[in-house]
This record gives sequence, structure tokens and C-alpha cells, in this order.
Amino acid sequence: MERNLNRVRTAVLLARGKFRTSHAKTAHGLILQGRRYRIAAVIDETCAGRDAGELMGIGHRGIPVISGLSDLDGLQARPVRTPGPRPPAPGTRPPAPGTLIIGVAPTGGRLPPAWKRDIREAIGRGMDIVSGLHDFIGDDPALSRLARERGVRIWDVRRPPGRLELARGREWPVPVVLTCGTDCAVGKRTVATELCREARRRGIDAALVATGQTGILVGADAGSVIDRVPGDFMSGEVERLVDRVVRRGKELVFVQGQASLTHRAYGAVTLGILHGARPHFIVLVHEPGRRVRPSFPDQPVPEPAREGTLVTALSGAVPVGISLNCGRCGAGAARAVRECRRRTGLAVVDVLRDGAGPLVDSILRHVERDGRFRPGPGLRGAIRELFGREGKR
Repeated sequence: MERNLNRVRTAVLLARGKFRTSHAKTAHGLILQGRRYRIAAVIDETCAGRDAGELMGIGHRGIPVISGLSDLDGLQARPVRTPGPRPPAPGTRPPAPGTLIIGVAPTGGRLPPAWKRDIREAIGRGMDIVSGLHDFIGDDPALSRLARERGVRIWDVRRPPGRLELARGREWPVPVVLTCGTDCAVGKRTVATELCREARRRGIDAALVATGQTGILVGADAGSVIDRVPGDFMSGEVERLVDRVVRRGKELVFVQGQASLTHRAYGAVTLGILHGARPHFIVLVHEPGRRVRPSFPDQPVPEPAREGTLVTALSGAVPVGISLNCGRCGAGAARAVRECRRRTGLAVVDVLRDGAGPLVDSILRHVERDGRFRPGPGLRGAIRELFGREGKR
């Protein structure tokens, strides 16, 4: 993982022709929840001149969409309302972007050949390059040579760690919650991040473990891109990450899931994460109305209850709630949540619309009833506060 990540950098996201698609989930995640990078602009000539937040449906963010890096020279100073550090004071010029981030995660994770021109231009401007693709930019002889000449860094986030271990089947002394989805790009990382934020807001010393490139870039406590780890070691790497944050004294651990157990292309990664995380509880993530997988139209998307049944059968983990991604539901979002709650009997929310509070409430109730844990002070306090609020204790 890149060094000195505590220092916030100003970055531009490269998403040519894809910002308005689900393939741009890295760009969307960094704009919505990022803590390590202040996003100055998005490159996508198909929607240049628009505001990135408005295109995402989250309101004006002051992040312009531009046609290319040359457009940066004419941008006026403007506040950037992303999570994390305060934007520059009005009337001052923010730092020039020092990083170009590949903001897409396309099927297969390949670098579009035409994008090398943008990368070369960014390196020529003295910008670091960050990529979560399967094609390692640092392995390109011409680009790596140019980066050395310009004194900039290339960070291939997907490059696996040098030392890999087999899973040992560790038992965790603190609650571990895994977000499990019915498909790719339904919001598992978003939900895990919002759950962790809500837990911390309540005084719980919680940790977020990322299993994909976007989670690492957003600012997880530990992370590796598991789909790049050799199959024998996927579970072991996830186990190592969870063990790392447990050893730091964290009271509650949230692990970001990937894909779906029923996904014929990516289900092996889902299973590896499940075996390595050994979760006690799961939160299911689903997009209402998605009938087939977008890049795999021959594969139907299961209902959350079916995915949960499979996860429980393989791990013993208990479903504690469902988060629906209602971004495409329009006026029917509230109805979709109510209907899912009625069918399943679980806590159901859209975390971006309703907040993660009801899901964290459900987790705390299950932890309080589970005799396997001796909750830490923050977790005990949050449980007391919840039951006091509900008049049960």
C-alpha cells in the first residue's frame, strides 16, 4: 500500500465515457466518501461542463467534469464539498492536483489503450498515478521510465502483497460484520463505510477492512484487493487483515464483501472473503429492480433472502439487516424499503437515503444477546444507550 496516506492529496479522476455508468464506482466512491483525496475534477468528455455530484444524483459538489487535463489550467478556485478536510477559503486557489486516479473498474479490469495518452500527460505535469486496474501501469516500460524521469510515483493498488498466508480459521473475540451483495456494484463498500461511520459516531472503536481498490483509496483501516490474490491465499489475506485490526484493539470490525456467492464469474472471490472474514453477522445489499447482472445478462440476480441463506449455510453468520440501493427507484424508494422489510422481517434501509442507524441498532441488539463477546467500553456504552433509548434497560 502507498506510504504516507495520512496526508490528503488533491486529485483528478479519469473516467472517459464511463462516469455515468456503474463502471465508475471508484470515482463515485471517492466523491461520496473519500477521506484521502480531495477531488478537483473528473475527466469525461461526454458530460463535460456538468457538476459531478449532480450527475451522481447527490447534489452539487463543486467538482467540475472536464474534457481533459488541459482544462485544469482554466479552472477557477472553487470549494470542494467532499467528506474530509475543509475546502479552501473563498477567494483562495486550492493546490494544483498532484494525482491522477483511474476512476473506473470495468469488466476484466483492463486499461483502455487510449487512456495511456492521459497518463503520459499527467506524468508530464508531475502528477502521481493511482490505478486499481488489473493492468499494472508500473509494468509498462515507457510509462514507468517516464515516471522515474519526472520523479513521480505510480501506485498500482491491485498489486498483491509480497507475503501471502493460508487461512487458519481463527476465531474472533470481537464482532465481525460482513456486507454481502446479490451482485457486483450494488453498494457493499458504501454500506460498510456508512456502518463504520455510524458506529464511530456512537463512540465505538470500529474498523473498516477493504477488499477492493476503492475501499483502500477511500480510507479503510486495512485492505488488499482480494481478486488479485492467488486463489489459495484469498482467505488467508482477508484473515490477516481482520487479525491486524483486532490486534489494534478494535471493538467492532466491518468487512467489505465482493460480488455474490451465486455470481459465476466472481463468486470464488466472494467465498474466499467469507471464509477469511469468518463473520458473526452479515448485512445484505441489493438493488431493487435489478433482474440480471449488467455485464452477464444470462445470470439472474437473486433476492437478498436467498443470498443470505447461502451465506449462513456456509458460515453460520446471522443476517441482521438489508440495505437497498434505491438510486434508480425514484419515488418508489420508500415503498421498496417497506415491502422488503415486510417480506424479510429484518431491519431494511437505504443507507444513503435513510442513514445506517437502524442497521447499527440491529447489530448492537444481536451483539448484546450473543454470549461469545465481552464488548469493549465503546461498544458497551453504545448498547446501554440503545436500550436506554428504547426503555428496555
